Amino acid sequence: MRAPEDMARPPRRPISRGRIAIIAAVVVILLLVTSTQELSMAFTDYLWYDSVNFTAVWKNVLLTKVALSVLFTAIFFVLLYVNLLIADRVAPKFRPLSPEDELLSRYQAMIERRSGWIRAAVAMAFALLMGATNSSEWEQWLLFVNGGDFGVTDATFGKDVGFYIFKLPFILSTLNWLFAALVIVFLVTAAAHYVYGGIRLQVATDRVTPQVKRHLSLLLAAISAVKFATYWFDRYALTLSHDGVVNGATYTPVNAQQNAIYLLMFASGVAFVCFVLNIWRNGWVLPIIAVGLWALVALIAGEAYPAVVQKFVVQPSESEKERPYLENNIAATRQGFNIDRVESRPFEFDANLETTRQGAQANPSTVRNIRLLDPAVVQPAYQELQHLYANYKFSNLDVDRYPVISKDGKTYPTAVVIGGRDLATESTVVTNTWENQHVAYTHGYGVALAAANATTKSGAPDFIVSDVPVKVNADKINTDLKEPGLYFSDFEEHPPGYAITGATRSEVAYEDKSNKTIEERYHGNGGVQLDSLLKRFAFYRRFGDSDILVSGFITDQSRILFLRDVRDRVQSAAPFLSWDRDPYPIIANGRVVYMIDGYSLSPYYPNAQHWDGPTGEPNEASSIFTRQFNYVRNSVKATVDAYDGSIKMYVWDEKDPMVAAYRSAFPGTFTDRDEMPQELLAHVRYPEDLFRVQTSVWGRYHLSNPLDFYQRTGAWSVAQEPASRVQTRSNTSQSPQQGQGAPQQVRQPSNEKITPYYQEMRLPKDNEDSFLLFRTFVPVSSTDAGSTASQKLTSFMVAKSDPDSYGKLIVYELPS
Repeated sequence: MRAPEDMARPPRRPISRGRIAIIAAVVVILLLVTSTQELSMAFTDYLWYDSVNFTAVWKNVLLTKVALSVLFTAIFFVLLYVNLLIADRVAPKFRPLSPEDELLSRYQAMIERRSGWIRAAVAMAFALLMGATNSSEWEQWLLFVNGGDFGVTDATFGKDVGFYIFKLPFILSTLNWLFAALVIVFLVTAAAHYVYGGIRLQVATDRVTPQVKRHLSLLLAAISAVKFATYWFDRYALTLSHDGVVNGATYTPVNAQQNAIYLLMFASGVAFVCFVLNIWRNGWVLPIIAVGLWALVALIAGEAYPAVVQKFVVQPSESEKERPYLENNIAATRQGFNIDRVESRPFEFDANLETTRQGAQANPSTVRNIRLLDPAVVQPAYQELQHLYANYKFSNLDVDRYPVISKDGKTYPTAVVIGGRDLATESTVVTNTWENQHVAYTHGYGVALAAANATTKSGAPDFIVSDVPVKVNADKINTDLKEPGLYFSDFEEHPPGYAITGATRSEVAYEDKSNKTIEERYHGNGGVQLDSLLKRFAFYRRFGDSDILVSGFITDQSRILFLRDVRDRVQSAAPFLSWDRDPYPIIANGRVVYMIDGYSLSPYYPNAQHWDGPTGEPNEASSIFTRQFNYVRNSVKATVDAYDGSIKMYVWDEKDPMVAAYRSAFPGTFTDRDEMPQELLAHVRYPEDLFRVQTSVWGRYHLSNPLDFYQRTGAWSVAQEPASRVQTRSNTSQSPQQGQGAPQQVRQPSNEKITPYYQEMRLPKDNEDSFLLFRTFVPVSSTDAGSTASQKLTSFMVAKSDPDSYGKLIVYELPS
């Protein structure tokens, strides 16, 4: 009787082309159905970028991500496929039988006819995993290609700073990827050799054939060569070290870690030579020696040696050893945070300063602009007096300056408190139905503006621009707000979803005195026109809201407005920049326009201290305080029209090499600073977030002497906020003067740094008023020790905001 495997098997019926086509169509349909969410997001993203004329950003970012993924996927595929092909070609025809062959024989027979397809499938599977990760390097690649020189060299290697910020990050990430890729190729190739019979572990001799040994030795040599190159560029990363008394190339990184890197380069070079020589030698003695030497050097030179130097050479005389490196750190940190040109002036205190009317008359502009309104304190008053309807609220108040007409008929620049009357998206009036939430209540309305230096007789803000509909006190300000609709605004909380304009029904604006609802229609070009079923379906998938598809209110003339928070808009339009957390509204050309500051940030400025968010500074997700960086520039000022959502980005710091690189990578995205309209230029102000960072860093880095810097002798700290709460508690002492249980007033100290303060005033010895940002310093010991005693005012810094002196930082030091 014949064995079952010897019996004739019935022939397999070939699969017809029609069946193959049907199966392929089903697979395609399933893929499309399961990926409609992602496709809809991509499509609607494109429509949004097109609506704001930022398609260059969308296109370049997408193409860069795709190109990097395809490039690195192709590189890995070729590497792995070629090595698997070589493994197949050098596979032995016959090998001594071993127990392993019994397990692998059936597997080998199964893959023999389809070995080419299997090689391609395995290579592609690993390539997709390894290649897709590189899409996240799109920004580094664009900077690598478009970045130039800074014109400043680092003190350690004499390289231009542009090399560290534009070139080094992408080089190191690519080398690390290539090293990981070669390691994976080596492991997969070794497994293939095992499957093909070139490696046998359970035989007495000749476990690896000579051809396989040569192949694996070449791969190990390639890994060693890549690691050699990585070590070479790792030297430059010492300028970003965190291992010393300050960040950057300090004594131990320069004198120990750098030598260790050279030894590791030598060890990897020796390993490379040994692996190459092993191609013509028998056995694995040379590779084992090379790897052992390499591991020993990495352990001793890479870890132990720097620790010994730091412990026994640096620490006993740290201030002396680190002196030149502290000098480098001070200079680089000042450059990185743009505080290397701070002007220091003595504050000439006059103990006999007159406090009478005569003294006030000598400083009329400063006295006239003494602020009585603080946005943080007066916001409840704005909400109470000016929100007017349940569907409106004041999310945020800001300080700006406007020309205000005084009682003498003259116009003076005056600090004002201004806030947009935003849509209260969390209001039950708005959210009770889909129609109300997305079609009826679609926008906020106008602004409330009051001079910061005046109040009414009852102590309330004296509003110059107020109410719904808008009222402008023409006796005090020469401006007009013809288009008060705020379809896009600054929502600190509860950012709105989408709104549908141009529907068959009108939008709610407000109610008049007779409780009649006043309705309006949108006449702007903001948002995306819903002029096709495809667009409506895409937005339905994006928001998961079927009413977009079926609502009878929507026509081909309707428009959908989304990404309505101004910070979300600029972040989407320029994701390569970091954005300030405090946009502020401006009345310009009869509309409300929000201005927001954009920053170029980098953590790669050589030898500069990294920002680590000092205690007491806000740490909000929407601010730059959560980022790690040691280079910052206020490179861009963007505006967002509150009515149509249009975005303009003005290059503000034209000397910033990073924004020059972004401008090269995204042509047409930015506008020259000189093209900013005068109506907006008059309201440019120095950003608060940047000033917080600079003042916090300056507290220590105003010290130029390395010894003082090391000891923090004369260091400052930003002053703490004044205690804001007073608690009453019982006194349990037995004092005869007070008696047991006498109440005690206890002032609770504040742990927060004092908030920067905008003020219109004239500085000492200046001839004109300036719109300033102001912050005070105290000795560093007071804050660090958590002292609740009165802190001694040491100095204060101001930043000018007027166009002709914008960005000038001045420190006034008080006499001791």
